[in-house]
Amino acid sequence: MSEDKFDQAILKIFKLTHSGVIEWSKSTPPESIAGGSDSVISVYFEATYQGRTLGLFHERFRRQGGTLGMARTIAELTGIAADSSQWGERARLVLLYEDGAVAYSFPYSRVTKDLLETVRYKTSGVDQFLDELLNTEN
Repeated sequence: MSEDKFDQAILKIFKLTHSGVIEWSKSTPPESIAGGSDSVISVYFEATYQGRTLGLFHERFRRQGGTLGMARTIAELTGIAADSSQWGERARLVLLYEDGAVAYSFPYSRVTKDLLETVRYKTSGVDQFLDELLNTEN
């Protein structure tokens, strides 16, 4: 399947979210996402659309590779402690089975990050807070 098709689908989910057709709620990530890795899920949302459940979350993950992997190997061989890891982060969009297992992880996309920011904004109540703040006399 082409990346363009995925980008179009994620953009459509973004538009449906922005217009209020798809409503997200903050939730606890299922074990299929949170378990078995050293990733940190800082926020997780779920929505149902056309009878399917979508999961959207912010993931911080430890990445290693290239010179970082070599630095770790050298540290292990020499016994010298070295923190050769770096943390990366990304927004992830997944399609879930009924039992909460991940059916499919959408490819990484800039649109997914924008979708996550929109969902955070809409679910946080910040818009109402700002209106109330700006309408107070003090």
